[in-house]
Amino acid sequence: MTEYVLFVCAQNVCRSRAAEVLRLLGGVDARSCGTDDAATVLVNDALLLKATEVVCREQTQAKFVREFMGAEGKEVSSLGIPDEFDPFAADLVEVLMAVMKSRNPAVAAAIERGAAVMNKQGFVFT
Repeated sequence: MTEYVLFVCAQNVCRSRAAEVLRLLGGVDARSCGTDDAATVLVNDALLLKATEVVCREQTQAKFVREFMGAEGKEVSSLGIPDEFDPFAADLVEVLMAVMKSRNPAVAAAIERGAAVMNKQGFVFT
């Protein structure tokens, strides 16, 4: 099975979306979603069923995700990254890479490759 990481935060705007885009640019499949009703993409069983790994930003989101049938039997982890970042803020990218290095070095490496691609294309992390 191909690795497919689902990143989850509250609104699917900053934390999970940044991780998804950076990982995709890093050459590895990923998706993102949120747990709030106003999320850009709301967490659902279809996303969870396809995921090989589910990575939430906060423990409350991990608890919420575990209630879905699609999460049954899957490891759902929480990174403890609070909702205090702007989209693609330099400090958010640094925190994502640092936290993921200890949990899943392959995911961290893909995020780092994605950041390098964005830098090469002239994107400036704020």
